[in-house]
Amino acid sequence: MEKNISQPAIGSKSKLPRSWQFFRSVERSKLAFATIIISGIRVSQSASEAEIESKIGAEIELFKSDWASLTKSRRLPGLRFRGAFEFDLSRSRDVHGHRESLFSDMGVQPLVGDDIIINLHVHMLIACSRCDADNLSEELRRKWPGRWRVVVKSLFENQSTDEAVSNIYGYINKQICRYASGGIGDIPVTFGNDWEPVWLKKIGRLYKCMSLEFRSSDRWLYNI
Repeated sequence: MEKNISQPAIGSKSKLPRSWQFFRSVERSKLAFATIIISGIRVSQSASEAEIESKIGAEIELFKSDWASLTKSRRLPGLRFRGAFEFDLSRSRDVHGHRESLFSDMGVQPLVGDDIIINLHVHMLIACSRCDADNLSEELRRKWPGRWRVVVKSLFENQSTDEAVSNIYGYINKQICRYASGGIGDIPVTFGNDWEPVWLKKIGRLYKCMSLEFRSSDRWLYNI
């Protein structure tokens, strides 16, 4: 698991909902912040919101099924997590370097004209209650192979557990509708221009109407 030693770019002093407060009492070595790139969904500007929602929804359901299979096995038992699915948009000029390697490994075809890649991913804070946190990254990379596809990091060393959990909660729930560079591996995120109006309308509305939270059961939060 990679070590984090610098401040996160986004999400500070966020008020935690009750379902997140459990993480404050977990041993730091058992906590990990994970990002998994689920898929690169190529769509044209003519694609309808319904078509885009259907494609994203299908990928999310497949991911949830794969996640359940992995976490119910003996390899990663007892994971407790809170997270959210998120969309990034990439234009042809945005696909280079790390991002190009990532999409290539995932089998995403090169963009044509004004097509867009919807980079569907999930951010999670994970408590490894009955497994070794150091093995988490290895198991996730085995399930979702590809360069830069899975990143697992420990809490920031210069933050208390309360600060780190609060910042991660804010980052996971940021939903920024702007083009971004970096943000893969150890490259910091740099946000640029807002998405074009057509994409702001389509994807912005999906953020409002789709259920994007990803979480384990509440039972373990209040009955430990």
